Amino acid sequence: MNFQEAKEISKKLNDDMNRCSKILNEKYTEKTPMGLTPDHIKSSPEYQADKFNFEIAFANLRSFNKTYVKTFKKELREERKNKYNKREVK
Repeated sequence: MNFQEAKEISKKLNDDMNRCSKILNEKYTEKTPMGLTPDHIKSSPEYQADKFNFEIAFANLRSFNKTYVKTFKKELREERKNKYNKREVK
């Protein structure tokens, strides 16, 4: 796997996790005074399925990042450096 392929996989996994997070945040807006999701919502099968999908997406991203960040350390550093330099020039 080269850097471009790994970058595409990373983007796909990030997008999937963000989509699952967005579903949780938009569907379940009811919160307790402390900002927590109420128990009656947590016990619903629909919430549990959505939460499970989010946890799977997060675990997949975390697992991929363990090797991605170490393997392509130099490439990622160079990419961030170029992005910073472009922003600074404008």
